[in-house]
Amino acid sequence: MEIICYLSNGYPTIEASYKIAHEYAEAGCKMMEVDFPSRNPYLESDFLKARMGKALEACDDYDKYMESIIRLKKVKFLKDIYIKYPIALGSYIHIFMIVHKLIIYL
Repeated sequence: MEIICYLSNGYPTIEASYKIAHEYAEAGCKMMEVDFPSRNPYLESDFLKARMGKALEACDDYDKYMESIIRLKKVKFLKDIYIKYPIALGSYIHIFMIVHKLIIYL
């Protein structure tokens, strides 16, 4: 049985979440769910909404979040990363651009 760890991408900072991902991997985590902070996380719990808000306060540049996900894919020991996209009305074009960019980078 493997554990899937959850990573709040960008909380408290992008660099700190990268270090947390390494700690997860060193502790034996082989799969990780990574959230993508949303400006309108209406489907998330209050806990995750607060974390996403803090992440966006620290950095609101989605290109940096994309770069961090690509960097996370290279963490030693991780087999897979599941990216949790924020879905909101009016965000479909932005999400398409994110997915397109991710596919190009990978």
